[in-house]
Amino acid sequence: WGETWLEAPPDSFNLDPLGKLNHRGFSVVAGDGDLWIGTADGINKSSDGGLTWQNFNHTNQTQPISGNFVVAMAYQTYAEKRIIWAATWKAEDEEEYYAVSYSMDGGLSWATTLHDERPHNFAFDDSVVYVATDNGLYKSIDLGQTWYLFSPIQNTVTGERVYSLEVYSACAFQDYLWVGTADGLARTNNNGYSWDIFRAYQPTGKEGNPRTYAYPNPFSPMRHNQLNGDGHVRFQYNTEKNTSVTIKVYDFAMDLVATIVKDAYRPGPGDFSEVWNGRNDYGDLVANGVYFYNVKLEEDGTYWGKVMVVN
Repeated sequence: WGETWLEAPPDSFNLDPLGKLNHRGFSVVAGDGDLWIGTADGINKSSDGGLTWQNFNHTNQTQPISGNFVVAMAYQTYAEKRIIWAATWKAEDEEEYYAVSYSMDGGLSWATTLHDERPHNFAFDDSVVYVATDNGLYKSIDLGQTWYLFSPIQNTVTGERVYSLEVYSACAFQDYLWVGTADGLARTNNNGYSWDIFRAYQPTGKEGNPRTYAYPNPFSPMRHNQLNGDGHVRFQYNTEKNTSVTIKVYDFAMDLVATIVKDAYRPGPGDFSEVWNGRNDYGDLVANGVYFYNVKLEEDGTYWGKVMVVN
């Protein structure tokens, strides 16, 4: 239980000055008595608790893995099938490529799918396979022969969105599919038709905190919370009772730049955020600089904040 540890590297090249990288482990999974380790130089399998190892890389098999950086591994079991899945990234060889690699025969041969996608993680629901990638969440019901790409995540009731395509993790558990993204945690129980979204934030208007703030701040429309070619910054605020909210953005000369929401109903008490894509009301990206915004809450007051835009 972690009181003591046995070092069992998959080769004898620990800290080898010639650049052997197989001891650099990125991922590990166990199944049916086998131990699998993904490293910076392929996949390693041990059937005797780490005493001896077999290495599978991009060059030592007829049907090899796609790339030698193996950042995630997972073991799928259903019916009589035992499948090992790996997120195999391009390393140093020019013939390597980003993809998902999987084996149905204990590593003797590998098939590849989702070519040129950068996978991060896997989840399974019986025979269904989910893959988290830089471009979103993929689903296959035929063991990787065909894939369905989920639409961008949105709560259809509140309109809240995940402003990122990147999905880093996935988990299928008790009728829910959970995904971890670059912009929060989300779950669905109806195949992605609707989502609940969970996001960390600092509450406003409590324990001396201001009634509003912007994040990320500074904000880069070209880098932060990218979706459909736009970046997004959130204006966080709270309501003390049912109210309507209007949020406007001004430049340093206090000229109106953009109206984010106008007379939008928000219940209270509660914490909310509204999103700005860094564009003015004409659709043009604003110039670098400091911008001020105000949150006007009916029968409550007007609260000011600022955000720095830097591209």
